[in-house]
Amino acid sequence: MAGVDDPAKFMEMLLTAMKTMADKDKAEKEKKAERKIFDKDYLKHAKEFNGDKSEYNEWSFKWKISMKMSNAKFAKVIDKVENLEEEFDIERTAWMQKMDSS
Repeated sequence: MAGVDDPAKFMEMLLTAMKTMADKDKAEKEKKAERKIFDKDYLKHAKEFNGDKSEYNEWSFKWKISMKMSNAKFAKVIDKVENLEEEFDIERTAWMQKMDSS
């Protein structure tokens, strides 16, 4: 076993062990991030749109940045919805759902 008699070999072993521990820690963090849906502070920072059309672009920009930082998969879903050709009307959709359940 390397020790005081072979300091170069000891340093190599130490650096290898530290790198292995760092890689394992990084892998655990990445796995945990994959399971995470939203950052715990996301709802604090994501403000609800107030309905003023003149403020929509600024609100949308800030909201999308927060969304991308919090969950990139949801951000992609939002981008897809925004690129739909037909405008989405939540009230119409809710009304149609009530009709379907009757």
